[in-house]
Amino acid sequence: MVFRWLIGVCIFIGFVIWIEIQFGWMELLNTWRYLSAGKVLVALCLFFASYTIRAVRIFDYFFTRMAGRFTVCLRLVLYHTFFNNMLPMRSGELAFPVLMGRYFSVSPAESLPALLWLRFMDFHFLLLIGSMALWWKIIISPAVLPVYLGVLAFPVLFFILRKKASNWAESKETRFYRFAARLIHGIPDKTGVFWRTWLWTVLNWSVKLCVFAWLLKQFVDVPFTHALLGSLMGEMSSVLPVHGFAGAGTYEGGIMMALIPLGVSLENAVQAAVNVHVFLLFATILCAGTGFLLGLSSFDKTKPDHV
Repeated sequence: MVFRWLIGVCIFIGFVIWIEIQFGWMELLNTWRYLSAGKVLVALCLFFASYTIRAVRIFDYFFTRMAGRFTVCLRLVLYHTFFNNMLPMRSGELAFPVLMGRYFSVSPAESLPALLWLRFMDFHFLLLIGSMALWWKIIISPAVLPVYLGVLAFPVLFFILRKKASNWAESKETRFYRFAARLIHGIPDKTGVFWRTWLWTVLNWSVKLCVFAWLLKQFVDVPFTHALLGSLMGEMSSVLPVHGFAGAGTYEGGIMMALIPLGVSLENAVQAAVNVHVFLLFATILCAGTGFLLGLSSFDKTKPDHV
């Protein structure tokens, strides 16, 4: 773990130095002066809305444990987002079971499978949107359509076959099957909760990706579909086995991988990627501050509100 953190810090330092030598930080960030305060405020509000929807998803999933305490659930999501976006190597995910235990007395044995399932739903949606974009832009073959329909049906198949799949996975002794069994345990056992979880996932990511795509267009002149693909690749970079502290370098790399093949120059791609990432980090810190203020309020006094 220490070695992986060291890699993340090295990537962060190397990226900061490279940007300064190649382009200059002040030069890249100077474009913010062309954005009105109103536009930035709207983007921040929509960003916050996407995490409110994410809180609704968790609140719905754990409704029997969280009933009447949505504000605490929202605070949990804002803190979890902060740690996840700031710490390298997805180590911020550990905040979720810790906060679930502190605020709602939910054990890791229950919260971790739920987190795995929700992250699978996130990854599934991003993968589906990304593959559809590639199919539309590159492959454009009707023969590939059944493959995407099959990918779309994965969660439904898991839901239908969850009991049999769980028994089968638990009968195996390898690490992969133990992981699969945990994932299956996180699948909601009620049809309504399952479909609503999918709905909240689609709404959350649709809002978030559209906000980032719109923001990306403010820094580089590309069609909205290209900007959407860029924002998608930036988010997908978080699943890499290695990425920088606070996502520095790897997040920008994901956006650049989408924009440069589409004809955007290196300098414009870097400028757009850096500024979108700066917005993401600023919004993340702002959300964490909002979570802290919620903890000082009188919305919930049935549990200690300190992180």
